[in-house]
Amino acid sequence: MKAVGLYKYLPIEDPQSLVDLDIPKPNHPITGHDLLVAINAISESCRY
Repeated sequence: MKAVGLYKYLPIEDPQSLVDLDIPKPNHPITGHDLLVAINAISESCRY
């Protein structure tokens, strides 16, 4: 499963501020502050 991780607080311009991860899909009920979201489509707008 794809995920985005935050390990340390850095300026958003820093390439290590948010990192792409591959993690196992949880096989237990989601509880507490956990959140599992299904993404059906994405779009990127380039502004120059």
